[in-house]
Amino acid sequence: MSFGGGFDRRRWRWGALRAVLFGPNERERQFQPSRRLALTLLTLIILMAAGLRVYRLGDLPAGFFCDEAGLGYNVYSLLRTGRDETGAFLPLYVWSFDVSYKNPVFIYSAAIPVTLFGLNEFAVRLTSAAYGVGTVAAMFFLGRALMGPWVGLLAAAFLAVCPWHLHFSRIAFELITFPFFFVIGLTCLVRYTQGRRLLAVAMLFLGYCLYTYAIAKLFVPLFLVGFVILCRHTLRHRWGESVLALGVLLLTVAPVILFDLTHQKRALQYVEDTTIFSEDSAPQELLELFSTQYRAFLSPQFLFEQGDRIPRHAVRGHGELYPFFAPLILIGLITAFARRDHALALPAWWLVVYPIAPALMTEIPSATRGIIGAPAFCLLAAMGAGAILRLATQVTSQRRWSAGLQLSMVGVGLAFLVPQVYGYWRLYAEEYPRYSAKSYTGFQFGHREVVEYFVAHRDEYDQMILTPLRNNQPKIFLLFYSAFPPERLQQDGDQALSRDAKMQVGSPTQLQLYDRYPRLLFAVTVPELDLFENPEVRKEVTAPDGSPAYVLVELQPTLNFVRSWQVAGPYPLDDDEVPSGLDPADPEIISPGGLSWRQHHSDDAAVDLHDVFADDLDESCAWAVNVVHSETDRRVRVRAGFDDSGEVWINGERVRLRLKSARDSFVDPEVGRARLRAGRNTVALKTCDIVGDWKFYFRLTDRDGKPLGDTQWEY
Repeated sequence: MSFGGGFDRRRWRWGALRAVLFGPNERERQFQPSRRLALTLLTLIILMAAGLRVYRLGDLPAGFFCDEAGLGYNVYSLLRTGRDETGAFLPLYVWSFDVSYKNPVFIYSAAIPVTLFGLNEFAVRLTSAAYGVGTVAAMFFLGRALMGPWVGLLAAAFLAVCPWHLHFSRIAFELITFPFFFVIGLTCLVRYTQGRRLLAVAMLFLGYCLYTYAIAKLFVPLFLVGFVILCRHTLRHRWGESVLALGVLLLTVAPVILFDLTHQKRALQYVEDTTIFSEDSAPQELLELFSTQYRAFLSPQFLFEQGDRIPRHAVRGHGELYPFFAPLILIGLITAFARRDHALALPAWWLVVYPIAPALMTEIPSATRGIIGAPAFCLLAAMGAGAILRLATQVTSQRRWSAGLQLSMVGVGLAFLVPQVYGYWRLYAEEYPRYSAKSYTGFQFGHREVVEYFVAHRDEYDQMILTPLRNNQPKIFLLFYSAFPPERLQQDGDQALSRDAKMQVGSPTQLQLYDRYPRLLFAVTVPELDLFENPEVRKEVTAPDGSPAYVLVELQPTLNFVRSWQVAGPYPLDDDEVPSGLDPADPEIISPGGLSWRQHHSDDAAVDLHDVFADDLDESCAWAVNVVHSETDRRVRVRAGFDDSGEVWINGERVRLRLKSARDSFVDPEVGRARLRAGRNTVALKTCDIVGDWKFYFRLTDRDGKPLGDTQWEY
């Protein structure tokens, strides 16, 4: 029986299976696309990738994260002065926000778009988009080297639309440069196994990876260990190339090694702050934790269902990959293991190694720290799709029949893939900005509009102040959006920003500001408006979800916050003991644990207990007590705000809080009502610090919400 002039059932059964798993064979090679067709299709894929990555790049995602602004301003500073934000001259790594080092590849690459388009969101993010498109192009050459042009085209197309890679191609995060250099380096390794003299070039690009993202410092050595084991005979046989390649690798990474050795303290601090080794756990517990976290990076929940749960890193309710990829990845793995080709084992090894470094860190599973896995999954999916398309070449020797079958398979695949791509893009472009823009774990929307107003109205005020409340590294936004001259910042520090641009970061609760600057403009959050009576609103910055991101107001201080307290602590978070003497019948107030009270006065409306206790103290509690004398028996409204949690006691009775969570009460809501007796009344607050700030606000008002008259506080 024949079909299309060439089908033989007996030959088909085993020949087709061999071709799918073990190919390619001679017949398949006859059906490869022409050079012109492959170039045309690759051009279309690259244009699609560029369109998806550049469309509305400055405004989508809405907002701009502090790391993006920090990278951009350092580029600007290096272009103007040759020095970074710390004043270091042409540094290899930039120490940023006094937290971590920024890698050089992204920063120095971004000099080109910032020079061309100026200091703005589009220019900084364009660097990511360019590396993203470049990686898509590089994937074609990697796939072609492994299994031919069709697999190369599929690998490029899959990466072009992959949610994981697309997401970070539109954000100015340095991690996007890592896959670009690794894919090129791996392509050179594959060609080396096929006889090309490219091992030294491969080591050059793999060495460059260490300048892109911290994860590469573990991933690349682990990957090379697998490569050496797989290709040990070839490396030994071509020992001259191996020696040369080793020398190139050592020369390439030598600056990294020297830098880390001379900056051990900061490097070790970063490791302690971000890895599981900061946990005081036994080795067996760490191993179990690592195993759990490793599996999380390969779980269907992370890959195909929910993805990274941090809003800044992924779209809510969508995996890092499309469900369409799942069966193709499985077929790709089977193909990689079935063929007796060391080069095809490298993508599988890539998949095994990719979760190791991120599984040693926190924020699990993290799409940022696992970014190198995105092209690995796309490549394996392309290998699986290539194996399926290979079936058509085994059915008939006639090109038109084979092409028709392949076209039908592609049509079926597109019928599944296109709706999934469209669904993701709709979520990303329409829904995502509504919850990611304003969120503290999102992109902190509104700074551009705030600074634009500051700059436009500079002559009307003595000082314009941006609140630090729920604001990550706010100073960098003042510098970035005003394009503040870095040479002045390097010379005089923050004073230059305050003096020359009339801008600074500060809380409206810093009452001393009102004495220094008669004309003040604040950019505050909505909760902070409750601190003041009759604020004069000048502008409201509206987030994509329709809620205010910032309110620009002229404020007058409200002075009736209780700012002097007797404070005792700190105590463990689980210590529920209540001090004796919280009733005015007891003249002496005794602190829990026998610790003595100390008096503390705050210059701000907020009482910051980190000023009393250790600044880095977390998971602790403290008590604050004051006594108010009232001339009459009266009902009062209790207004209190806590960061992180708190309780209020009046005359030995706990005030029943109306809010579900004390953390939701920050800054100054009414939390309950109480009765003051005529005479002496003891007011006690228990406040606990979980992480970050440790502040509280407190005041009492009458039934109408007005300040109390005929009362006096003892402290």
